[in-house]
Amino acid sequence: FFTLPPGGSPSPLPDAPTVPLGEVDVRATSRFHRAWLPRETVPLIAPRVGPLRLRAWYLSDEPVRPGDPIRLELVWEIVDVPREDLGVQVRFWGRGGRGLLTRPQPLRLSEEDVGRIVRTVHDLRAPRGLGNHTYLVEVRMLAGGKQLVWLPTWRWVAGRVHVLDRPHIWTRPQNILPVSATWEGVAELVGYDLEGQVRPGGRVTLTLWWQALGEVEKSYKVFVHLIDTSGRIVAQHDSMPALGNLPTDVWISGEYIEDVHPLVLPPDLPEGRYTLRIGLYDPETGERVKVMSTLPVEDRALFLTQIP
Repeated sequence: FFTLPPGGSPSPLPDAPTVPLGEVDVRATSRFHRAWLPRETVPLIAPRVGPLRLRAWYLSDEPVRPGDPIRLELVWEIVDVPREDLGVQVRFWGRGGRGLLTRPQPLRLSEEDVGRIVRTVHDLRAPRGLGNHTYLVEVRMLAGGKQLVWLPTWRWVAGRVHVLDRPHIWTRPQNILPVSATWEGVAELVGYDLEGQVRPGGRVTLTLWWQALGEVEKSYKVFVHLIDTSGRIVAQHDSMPALGNLPTDVWISGEYIEDVHPLVLPPDLPEGRYTLRIGLYDPETGERVKVMSTLPVEDRALFLTQIP
């Protein structure tokens, strides 16, 4: 039993009685029969790679932007005993030849799995680049780190994806407060803009302007802290650049990135002087990117400005 407040989410009642509705029996199948899912492709002759036979697949075909998600689902029949650790890898092929190669996704099987059906789901991201591109999506199977050959086709392509370019800014922005700060191998902060007032319950919007120094493979997060004179954080905003729309691993070298960070201030904020502190960090490890600047830097964080 649950309570359902107006406009809220259901929450279970404490110590509420339960009502058994029955049992569900789930068993592994040794024959190839399964539920059909929409928009799958089923080949007349199932290709084989190593101990697996590909029975069906689905590749999202909607046009995407660089960095957008692409979903690939593969339905495998295990026809032989895997003798080495397997991994599924995807390569995007463009007009210029080889493109982005993803990290292998482990596929752990055993003798007991022979004859069973396995579905693997791969959440890919569209490659970066300038201009519109169409990529072939090749599926590779690795055994012990070595690429296996598909039969009877040698290689196997799941389909095509269309990547549409996004707008780019190549001219240095005007009417911003200039800054000189560089995050090692990632970007230079060329300036910023600040709107709003520091007051209880107020809102301050910081717009950072980055210039990409190269094409990095990691997607870093930006942190923005508003701290008081004791160093205590009173408001903060962490996100991928441009409110998550332009992660650093899709930036093109030389382009400028507009990166907005709204800060909502607490209603009991006391009067005083506050400082904006910013930086980049790896969301997987929490490690901050090294920054160099003429402005004060501490613990790989740049002290941008004091307000008011």
